[in-house]
Amino acid sequence: NAKKGMFKANDAKSRVDFPVNMYTSNIEKFDWDIAQKSLQFQSALADGAGYVSTSGIQDSLNFKSPLLNDCLNDYIMRATGVKQILVADASIIPDAGLVNVEKNAKMQTLVNAVAIANTQTKYHTFVNASLDIASRKRYEGTGDYEYTDQANVKHLIHLERIGIDTSKATYAYGTVDDTASFIIAPNTLFKGQ
Repeated sequence: NAKKGMFKANDAKSRVDFPVNMYTSNIEKFDWDIAQKSLQFQSALADGAGYVSTSGIQDSLNFKSPLLNDCLNDYIMRATGVKQILVADASIIPDAGLVNVEKNAKMQTLVNAVAIANTQTKYHTFVNASLDIASRKRYEGTGDYEYTDQANVKHLIHLERIGIDTSKATYAYGTVDDTASFIIAPNTLFKGQ
């Protein structure tokens, strides 16, 4: 087709820069739809190709994607199949594996994401999260905390703030109203922050 081009790297991987988005990657192959002004980057690696921010303030924020579309009309990189993004001590899992990066390395807000902190103990899980990732060491947002009581029943606590403290550890706070009848142990109700 005269309006499409298919490119394959001569070696295992070739560096591709996304200067408008301020990202770089090593790509095995890509297709260029000239009429639609879109590029589709593909990787056969299990987790996909790595995409790394070149913005100095993002401290090499990165993610992996097996398939990424870059539209030259709006310059939004649309990554699919992203399993996680590591930020500070957390593993952030985008809803449906979708991550969009706008001009100047601005990652769009992740809606309905999951954050697990920390990556070693995996003790805390935040669900239904709306998260803004600013760098490899900083994110913030809101969400729900999955609390498991002594009877092994899960409860959701809404958190007004999730973020990173000065020690680069995830913190969160929320309020449990007295009308919630929140039981933390047999015969023990909790209310407060």
